[in-house]
Amino acid sequence: MDIEHEKGFNANQLKLIAIAAMTLDHLVWTLFPGYNTEWYVLVFHMIGRLTAPIMWFFIAEGYHYTHDVKKYAGRLFLLAAISHFAYNLWTLMYAAVYFVFIDKVYAFIQLFTCLTIPLLWLYNGKRGSMKGIGKLFYIYYPLHLFICGIIRILLWGAGFSTGTANF
Repeated sequence: MDIEHEKGFNANQLKLIAIAAMTLDHLVWTLFPGYNTEWYVLVFHMIGRLTAPIMWFFIAEGYHYTHDVKKYAGRLFLLAAISHFAYNLWTLMYAAVYFVFIDKVYAFIQLFTCLTIPLLWLYNGKRGSMKGIGKLFYIYYPLHLFICGIIRILLWGAGFSTGTANF
């Protein structure tokens, strides 16, 4: 049996990269709250910057290919309503706000969303062969935030605060 492999990444592979990067970033915020400047913590946050642009790209692509715009918009609205506190501003403005008001090091980290450009350049336009994985992406986001929240409470207590919540 000769199986021909597609060059580049399919949508499912890119989304799995995004949720792995996101999970790593959110776990680091949970385990190292505040603006930690240890090099390894910064590297993990840089990797986490891959997530948002990949997901934004596929939201736009989903809109382009959907057969029912109202149903698609409804699903996105429901996800946004469940997870609204976790969304970020667009990247350059977000980095500028960090630079001026919060922390110059973390402003620099926000620019690592540009690491997504080579990954998206390698997108082959294929969905991927894993059936039903799309539902995983809708469930995973709020579920992993809930789990990170529980871990944060267990480690640091319900009243712990080092500034803003970062996931």
